[in-house]
Amino acid sequence: TDADAARAGVTYKAETAPTTVLDANGKPTITSAYGVNRINDEGKIYPHGGVDLRNGLNDAVHLAEKSIIIHSGYTDAGGNTITTIGCVSKYKIMYMHTAPVSQVAGWIASKAELPAGTVIGNTDTSGESHGAHLHFQIHDASDIKLDPTLYLRGFSPIPARADAATDAVGTTGASAGVQRV
Repeated sequence: TDADAARAGVTYKAETAPTTVLDANGKPTITSAYGVNRINDEGKIYPHGGVDLRNGLNDAVHLAEKSIIIHSGYTDAGGNTITTIGCVSKYKIMYMHTAPVSQVAGWIASKAELPAGTVIGNTDTSGESHGAHLHFQIHDASDIKLDPTLYLRGFSPIPARADAATDAVGTTGASAGVQRV
């Protein structure tokens, strides 16, 4: 909750609140939380390093904040992945299972600063995916994965490891403290 975030010392940063990554109502619907143990296609158990957001096949994916796209390519787990650096937050933000729009290569080459809300791709089912969705993942400057749940709600994330037993607001359990919005 917002009160939990405040008690944890998280401050609201309106400039990093995303405009849309999101569902048709402009709200993220989290279908798989950060840190929850998952089993990949080879049977390996691993902590989920981001959040999965409900989207339909070919739904538009928008930049969460003003950003520079630094990479677009394919990874085994994330499939088609677009990686950005947020101009305000300085976070590395990864949009996985996302087929890039045709302009992405030019934006990478020109190092263009793109406004929040820019359509950068469309959801697909590439990589380890069992249906169309957007996997949204953020990393700090040291490339440590952060819980994107607070970021999506307009707060700065608390650095936390995906395999930590306690989540960002101090509750325990696989998805305790992660509110579906």
